Amino acid sequence: MGEAPLILGVSGLRGIVGESLTPEVAARYAGVVGAWFRGYERGATVAVAADGRRGYEAIYNAVIAGLESSGCGVIPLGVQMTPTVGWYVDEAGLAGGGVVTASHNPAQWNGVKALLRVGEGRCAAAPTADQAGTIVHRFRSLDPSRSVDAGGPSAEPEREGVAEAHAGMVARLAQRLGDPGGRAAAVDSVNASGSQGAAALCAALGVRFTQLYGDGSGVFPHTPEPMKENLSGEGGLCDAVPGLKADVGFAQDPDADRLAIVDERGEYIGEEYTLVLAAVSLLEARKGREEGG
Repeated sequence: MGEAPLILGVSGLRGIVGESLTPEVAARYAGVVGAWFRGYERGATVAVAADGRRGYEAIYNAVIAGLESSGCGVIPLGVQMTPTVGWYVDEAGLAGGGVVTASHNPAQWNGVKALLRVGEGRCAAAPTADQAGTIVHRFRSLDPSRSVDAGGPSAEPEREGVAEAHAGMVARLAQRLGDPGGRAAAVDSVNASGSQGAAALCAALGVRFTQLYGDGSGVFPHTPEPMKENLSGEGGLCDAVPGLKADVGFAQDPDADRLAIVDERGEYIGEEYTLVLAAVSLLEARKGREEGG
């Protein structure tokens, strides 16, 4: 594997494709994760998706093979956002999910992220530090502790309408806070999994939107981490928002579990405030209307 790093931790497995990360490595890691899923649910069925970065297919197919070799059933979802996979796992009552992604890392990277179902009505979440430690130990010790009996059924790809169904659910919740119709947004989806999901959500909300990089090609137009230096400059999101007279700009990373905000002046707010602003908006909308507002 040369000098290329192979990173293991709570975020799963990440490496440089063709060097530290090969289909064999991905399949072996997925087999360990599959055995771990089956420790929670014997007839485990797992949804698998990818962030859509160019060349993901070999690793994606290897992950499916590794999960099936561990006795898991697999539902292939194709290119989907990580939050959509988390929602789908709960919606379908599955044991968990797997996403082929290197998150915000550059194009030569890819990886595998596991999501475990945590309870009805809650999106699947990443393993805890202790759970991740168990997976890493088994992977490094070449002891997957797996069996292949009594796995869940695999299924034909269920890609059509998944992103739209997730967007519809989010839109129904958001519209309880007020009608965002008539607003305008600019969205940078770095041509990855958010291309479909962001468009579906804006359409469901009735928001006018311009998608700067939403062709789904998997070719990143810039370094994909949604940081100020990667969104600035001519033609970038910070430049486009005031130019388009948009009310807000949103920047996603390739698997769309990170979201940075740009205000109407093109000023970068960042992703650290995204959850805070959402919580403030929710509490203000509930104030005087619902208990606990």
